[in-house]
Amino acid sequence: MNEQTIKAERREETGSSAARRLRRNGKIPAVVYGHKEDAVPIQLDAEDVNQIFAHRMMMVSLKTGRTTDQVLVKEVQLDPFGEEILHLDFERVAMDEVVEIECPVEFVGTPKGAAAGGVTEHPVTDLTVQCLPGDIPENISVRVSELEIGDTIIVGDIEAPEGVEIITEPEAVLITIRPPEELEEEEEELLVEEPELIGREEDEEEVEEGEAPERSEETG
Repeated sequence: MNEQTIKAERREETGSSAARRLRRNGKIPAVVYGHKEDAVPIQLDAEDVNQIFAHRMMMVSLKTGRTTDQVLVKEVQLDPFGEEILHLDFERVAMDEVVEIECPVEFVGTPKGAAAGGVTEHPVTDLTVQCLPGDIPENISVRVSELEIGDTIIVGDIEAPEGVEIITEPEAVLITIRPPEELEEEEEELLVEEPELIGREEDEEEVEEGEAPERSEETG
């Protein structure tokens, strides 16, 4: 696992207004907590934060003043459009203690079934794993090039890297190659059901519009 050192500064001000000012100045608010120590509000350069997000780093070395902590990236808060990073949560870890973390799945190769017209679906793209911080994999590779139409790989089919235990339900589907006609049938069913759905939405809108004047009189 690649690990990067990120410099941080303590935040003196907290709250939404202070956070907005930070972001306007190229900084991102964050907090580091855990390991029986107080939570500390910090700020980081936006460029460093973008690197964490772009490379899906799960653990970084966080240097705040004279203190350096090994931390897990526990949560990345984005704006409603999923474009701007608003806030991060970091959790301190000890290198000799097992941690639980989400690890991305990397599908390697193009399934033969997809090349033959099958529809590829991968409902699970991250796996929950337990391991020592130093054993956290960047991703878990799953080779899919030999999959034909109708084939499926579940979590229980894959082998975890050394020192890593997969906690995700073994029966969870990682990838499946569906026959194209199944997708066509589902699309046809949706088209048949759509008029009924629209009718229900119109009924709900009529009720809401009918109640609006009554609410207006009460507030007026």
